[in-house]
Amino acid sequence: MKKKYPVTYDSTVCDCIEVHKADGTKRAFKPSKKWIFFLSVNDDIVFITTLEDKINKYTVREHLNAKNL
Repeated sequence: MKKKYPVTYDSTVCDCIEVHKADGTKRAFKPSKKWIFFLSVNDDIVFITTLEDKINKYTVREHLNAKNL
C-alpha cells in the first residue's frame, strides 16, 4: 500500500495509521486489542486476513522458500 499512497503514523494526533489518498482524503486504520490495524467502514463488519491464516495454507518447504526470496 505504501508504494501507491503515503502512509503516516503519529501517536500524538491519533493512535492510528493514516493512508493519504490522491484526492486529499485520509483513511484511518485503528489498532485492535491485539495490535492488528483495521479500517472501520460505516460501522459494518470488516474481515481481515492475518499472516498466520495465510501461513497455515502452505507446507513448511513452501513457507521457507517464500522467506528466502
